[in-house]
Amino acid sequence: MKQYITFAIMLSLLSGKKQSAKELASKFETSTKTIYRCVELLLEAGMPIVSQAGKNGGYELLKESVVPPNFFSTKELDLLNSIIKGSCPSLVSSEVLLLNEKIENMRENSCAFESESAEFVIDTLSWGAEENGKNLMAEKIKNAISSQNTLEICYNNEKRQIEPYTLVFKGGAWYVYANCLKRLSFRLFKISRIKELTILENKFERKNINTLSKPWNKEFKENFKQIDLKIECYDNVESEVEEWLKSPLIENVGNKKIVSGEANFSFGLVHKLMEFGNKIKVLSPQNLKTAIVNECNQIKSNYQ
Repeated sequence: MKQYITFAIMLSLLSGKKQSAKELASKFETSTKTIYRCVELLLEAGMPIVSQAGKNGGYELLKESVVPPNFFSTKELDLLNSIIKGSCPSLVSSEVLLLNEKIENMRENSCAFESESAEFVIDTLSWGAEENGKNLMAEKIKNAISSQNTLEICYNNEKRQIEPYTLVFKGGAWYVYANCLKRLSFRLFKISRIKELTILENKFERKNINTLSKPWNKEFKENFKQIDLKIECYDNVESEVEEWLKSPLIENVGNKKIVSGEANFSFGLVHKLMEFGNKIKVLSPQNLKTAIVNECNQIKSNYQ
């Protein structure tokens, strides 16, 4: 945790803007004592940080150490722009538009002459899909996060009040990570399942949670059992299966591959495996095979 905050402070100060310990603590959701320790680590590492006391004081870098406009090459700016555009297709906020504009300006001012064609293009949309444009519900949630207003939502036909902390783009869909006042715990709410949304007047006080550490991943692992998965597949899907398995091992058996690895048992895993159709076959464990068969039978019954 401290390593992340130290690195984040370094990147923040590279912009050349003066920032107080209180501002940095609020920005990275930690205590001012942690900020002091992290700054000390940066000073020990030789980073030229200047500290000024007083009302308008704070930390900043020596002017000679601020990152110049041409610090990034054109190729690097192209890649960054592609990541932003490809990862946020359904959330076109003013901040995203402004960031794109800044990147384009930096790109135009870059001294290096390079090809207009980016070497990397990142597109998270499915094949043949069109961008939905501005997501008004996500924009409302983002505003509630900024103003720390409680939300009342209708989620899966159930009324709930939540304290929104951050928007999460996970597995090709948008979620809001929030404290559910009904369940008294933090949860991920899929935005597409929210039918109604109202921003309430009452405010909430944010807990000291670092959302960049992806706490939902830890919560997911706590709720689901880890299994040893063995899959039989053809060469053309082997690499796709290998990507999301933990510690994968591959064995050649004739014209097929046996891929083994660790995964978390859930309906999400069942649906993930079903995406491959008849190109793969789960060999073990048995309860996962049974879950896939049951789901397939349920789908079949819906069409009878």
